[in-house]
Amino acid sequence: MVDLNKVGALVVKEIKRQILKMQLVDTGALLSSYNYDIRGGKIFITSTLDYALDIEYGTFELSSSADKDFPKTSDQALSMKKKDMSFTARRSLPRGMIPFAPVRRVLFNKKLMESIFEKSFE
Repeated sequence: MVDLNKVGALVVKEIKRQILKMQLVDTGALLSSYNYDIRGGKIFITSTLDYALDIEYGTFELSSSADKDFPKTSDQALSMKKKDMSFTARRSLPRGMIPFAPVRRVLFNKKLMESIFEKSFE
């Protein structure tokens, strides 16, 4: 039988390893914010930091601009070519943070998760 506490601890340990591997440690707050909880036979991975979602999924915010060819939505921004935009619009394009996805790098890695489950039987 699988020990859910052991699986949860191993998953969190691997998430922290991914954070270290990607060099996302500045103060250590992100690293120490991850934990797991078992409810109803399910493991829930949690973080106490507000910006953990930004690290996981990235950010993309559009600022307003009076320039007529400035993208108004993220879909418009993705479909536009910089060469077709005015200099002002190019300079004011949003600069979002790319997702690093430490949690998804663990949970969606089949070999890694198989290894975690194997270790939970030891």
